[in-house]
Amino acid sequence: MSRDPAADIAIHPQRNDPHARENLETAIKLVAIWCVFNGLQLADRKSVFTIFSNRTSPSSSPSLSTVPFTVGGRRIPSLSVPFSPSARYLGPTLDHRLLWSDHFAATTRSLSRTAHIISSYISPTGVPPIHMIASLISSLMISKLLTGIEFIHLSDDKWSAIDQLLSSPLRRLLRLPSSVHHSLILALFGLPSGKSLHLASVLKFHSHASSLPSSHPSRVLIDSLLDVSSHSSAFPLLAARRFRSFAQDLQLAGAAYEARPAP
Repeated sequence: MSRDPAADIAIHPQRNDPHARENLETAIKLVAIWCVFNGLQLADRKSVFTIFSNRTSPSSSPSLSTVPFTVGGRRIPSLSVPFSPSARYLGPTLDHRLLWSDHFAATTRSLSRTAHIISSYISPTGVPPIHMIASLISSLMISKLLTGIEFIHLSDDKWSAIDQLLSSPLRRLLRLPSSVHHSLILALFGLPSGKSLHLASVLKFHSHASSLPSSHPSRVLIDSLLDVSSHSSAFPLLAARRFRSFAQDLQLAGAAYEARPAP
């Protein structure tokens, strides 16, 4: 929505829907009508549609488009939503197979640029205080990882690559050899690793989700994800397979939450 960028919405049809394109274009029209009658405007230039499938994703597809029309004396402008092989929604980026390769690549590029900026403050003639560099890493780099991190599942090698980027300004400042492990550098300055941030966020998410009423849509979605027998109906099978690791993390978080010391 143009006046409220935080109000992102996602529209998805039922799988195996032979009229998916027509239904999506109708849904776009309904959203556009609601926006016009509520003083908003659908930002179609910032919107995309993606085909999620185990099959090879098409490199291109015609845009979802509507023609101008009038409802209740209000003119609804024409809209054109382009195709994209990946979609970013509330932070994380998913490719057409619901994998995190695009998100990892974008995150590491952003972290690398920020690490270079922080390292530029380090020079032989004027060495900044160590605590300032650690603070910059926390506020400028670690903050980039927090959005949607509880849903993101990466291999240990990819988490390690992220930790190398997080620790690189401190390694340069202290002139540490490559033999000093990046996890040790982060721990020495009280900075969390990427994977520890992920697990902590999963635990917080589980704690919050557990407090929701059983009828809450988010609670229903999570329960269906954890219930393997319901994947064929309540939760899309492709998403269930891809988010199985998230379900396992949730189960571990639940066990940790239940085993927490009494206050």
